[in-house]
Parts: sequence; structure tokens; C-alpha cells
Amino acid sequence: MLRPYQQDAIGGITKAHQGGHIPLCVMATGTGKTHVFVEYAKTTRSRVMIVAERSEIVFQAREKVNSVGETVGVEMGEMTVQEMIWGRPRFVCASIQTLNSVRRGQRRMNKFDWNSFSLLVIDEAHHAVSPSYRRLIDLARTENPDILVLGVTATPDRLDKQGMNKVFTKVAYKYEMLQAINDGYLCPISQRLVTVKSLDFSDVKTAQGDLSIGDLDRVMRYEKNLHGVVMPTLEISGDRKTLIFASSIKHAERIAEIINRHKPDQAVIITGKLEADERAARFERFKTGDAQYLVNVQVATEGWDCPPVSCIAIARPTKSRALYTQMVGRGTRPIVPVTASTAEGRKAQIRESDKPNCIVLDFVGNSAKHQLVSAFDLVAPELPTRVRDVVRQKIREAEEAGEPLEYDEVDRVVQEAAEEEARRQVRANVAYSTHEVSPFNALGISPKAVSRWTNNNPISEKQMKYLEGQGIKADKLKPHEQRQVMNELFRRSKKKLCSMKQMALLDKFGYTHTETKTWTFSQASEKIDQIAKNGWRSI
Repeated sequence: MLRPYQQDAIGGITKAHQGGHIPLCVMATGTGKTHVFVEYAKTTRSRVMIVAERSEIVFQAREKVNSVGETVGVEMGEMTVQEMIWGRPRFVCASIQTLNSVRRGQRRMNKFDWNSFSLLVIDEAHHAVSPSYRRLIDLARTENPDILVLGVTATPDRLDKQGMNKVFTKVAYKYEMLQAINDGYLCPISQRLVTVKSLDFSDVKTAQGDLSIGDLDRVMRYEKNLHGVVMPTLEISGDRKTLIFASSIKHAERIAEIINRHKPDQAVIITGKLEADERAARFERFKTGDAQYLVNVQVATEGWDCPPVSCIAIARPTKSRALYTQMVGRGTRPIVPVTASTAEGRKAQIRESDKPNCIVLDFVGNSAKHQLVSAFDLVAPELPTRVRDVVRQKIREAEEAGEPLEYDEVDRVVQEAAEEEARRQVRANVAYSTHEVSPFNALGISPKAVSRWTNNNPISEKQMKYLEGQGIKADKLKPHEQRQVMNELFRRSKKKLCSMKQMALLDKFGYTHTETKTWTFSQASEKIDQIAKNGWRSI
């Protein structure tokens, strides 16, 4: 059964295809994007080609297709699909490397009858701007102009800054990690910032949008830094199944060596240099519990799932939000079915399981030269430097106090810091003249005359604070006038009209009380948001 957001995703894809677009569907790791495109593919009239970057993703797609009872073939390496018209499978799962390889003088993608396909799915579609994918897409659309193309990814960002719009013309649907956590479909994140005093990235250069692997490896393999990474990992991970991201094979080997000194045979290494069979055997050893720590180099970032992983140690700092998201996403899958009908119910199911959260260890050096990505960048990826500094400090203070912030708490801290920065910008950058405005004039009411029945007793301290909170200088009003203004404000609130506070703020940007007093609270809020997005300048 499809979850509500998965149904919405299929609806968005369908609408985009009907509009003549090449759509991109963005869904966080662990939210079932493979399930979405397989279910969508079932609705198409003929054959479907699913293309991926790595063998693990190809086999994952094959298993999902098999699970829904469809025939599926694999085009990868020595595995090949029989293209005889009477026996060819409806679904083909292929690796992009294999399709671009040459056999008997032609690329293997040319062997297919593309007119028999109605849909081409690009999994991990952030790779699709590369020449190998564009060659495939161009061939498919040239041979069959009616073929539909769909891209799916968890991370639409690229280090080389090449725009995804070179291939995809519309984002059909987006369901990101924070939303999935808030909806109770993924485990919450508990970030731990670990400062290694000897760790300094000041001499590390940037290459292709991220830290230079050579420079980074040199820093991370310094003996003090190796122990500075391993010892906190051992301490904080406890008995949690832990995935460690290293900068190089040599770095991974040294990390595993130190771990195995303290916990014999508990660390295994996975790299792209291993033969497929050996890599699969080591993955299996980790999954079955024979080893607690899996140290990997650029392998377990895409298309690899192991729900029991509940601790992620990022020992290769990065400037890439996409890479960071992929790494963290390896640990956010729940280990229990989240079947409750409400978000709170699903969160409770996760909280009561043996994996209530995922700990993310960020190793942060003493250099401010690089804007290294951390967990709160997943909450708010485009924060001003001043806000970043405030949030990092609050995260660190919570950590030092022994009360590390959970993911949703980081989100709250980010919002508070962003709001405070917005207020600071107003104070620092917005010039306007101040003038006193009568609340009666602003609200469009007339002061009542005093009669013998008029209650002229002073209002309470609480009521006085309420009026002052609305920006009204209550001490300059008589008690019965204070009550009249207060009653009018209550009436406006009940009718969901613009508040006095909103009117006062908008007045500073040229919107008069005569104009704004008839606005709804929502209209005023929307206008204030627009002004904020415009750098707190009138629009």
C-alpha cells in the first residue's frame, strides 16, 4: 500500500508528464522512491527501462520489480537481456556503465528496440547531467519521441554546480528528510559535534566544489587526528551498529586498525576497489552482526540500505550538502514498520523501538576557512553566516551541557536564530521616521464619551502588558479608552483581522493604517513575509 506522500508523488509525476515535461522526483533516502517509480511504471502501456549508477542500485530495483510480480531482466556486466520479441521482459534494470560499453562495435544501449519502451527511469538522477546519461536519453528520445523520461533522486544538488535543468524541466514532487522525520517515517537525528584539537583544515584546498581529497586525507591520517576520531566514535557509539565514512582507502585502513585494537575483529572496510563478491561478503558480515563497524570509502552513500545502522561517523568532512545528506540517510531508516495513522503515532513506534534515533558524529576542526556541512544544514541549507555561527554555538553549548539537540530541536534553534537575524537586519538597515499614532485612528473607531455608567477603574497589569505588546502606549489612555481599544483588538482577533502589531510594522514600510486595517491576519502575514524576502525593503 502506498503512503499518502507516495500517492502525491505519483500524482505529481503523472501531471508533469501530461504537461510534456521531463520531471524530477526528489524523495529523501528511506522514503520509498524505488517503490514510487515501480508503481508508476506499472501504469504505463509497455516496457520500462530503469537505469542506475551502481550494481547495488540495479539489483535493488530488480528486487522491487520482482516483488510486484513483473518480469524483469538485468543488463549489467556479463548479465544481458534477451531481446527476442517473444521472450523479452517488460522491465529492464541496467547500469549506465554497461549501456555505454561497446560490444561487437556498438554501444550496448543500441541493441534495444526503444519503440517497445514507454518509460525510461533514471535512478539517482543527480548523475543525469553527465555525458553517459545524456547520450542514453538522447538515443531513447530520438528513436522513440513518445518515450517518457523520469528522474528520481534524494539529493538534487551537484558539486560541480551543473544545473539539473539541463536534463529535467520540472520538479514534479519533493519530499525531503526533515519533512519525513516530522511525519514519523524516518528516525530523528541526534547530532554530536566532536572537536579534535589537532584537526585543522586551514591548509586544505577546495577542488571541484568540495575539499581536496589529497589534502583532506593528509590531515585526517595524522596520527593524533586518527585517534581523535576513533576514540569518541567508540565511546559515543556504544553497542550501536556504526557506519564510518573515510576520506581514502589508507585512511579507512588506519581507522579500522585502531578500532580493532580496542574491539578485535569488529571493524571491516568497504571500498570501490574490492571485487563485487568480496564487497558483498563484507557487507553481509556487517549486516548479520559479525562486525559492529563498517568503514567505507565512497561506497555506502547511494543505493545501500541497512536499517540497523544507528550511528553515522563522518570522518571525511564535506562542503557538499548532497553528499552529507546521502551519508546521514544511511542511518535514518526505522527498524520497525511505521504503520500508525498519525505522525505522532509513527514517532511513538520509532521511539519505542530498539532504534529510537540515529546519532550523527560530526568532526569539526578549528578552521573557519571552509563552510563545512553539518546536520543543521539539512534543516536550513541556505543560512547567512551570522545565523550559522549562532546555531553552531547553541548546538555546541547543548553538547557540552550533556543535552545534545535532536533534529527537530535543531530546526527550532535555526528558526529562532533566523528570526533574530531578521529583526537585527530591520534595526540595522531599515531607515524610517517614527511618529505616534492614535490607536483610535489606526483601528478606525471613535473614543466613547464618559458617562456615569462608564467603568473608569484601572485595567489589570496583565491587560496593560497585552496592550503594550500590541505597540500601544496604554499609559496615555484613560481606563475606559484602554478597555475600548482592547475590546476592538479582541473583536479583530476573533474575526481574524490584521493585528495592531502587524499594522504598526507595515506602516513603517509605507502601508497606511487606513489600508491595512481591513486586511486579514493572513494577508498581513503574507505581505510581511514578502518584505522580509526582499531584504526588509518596501515592495
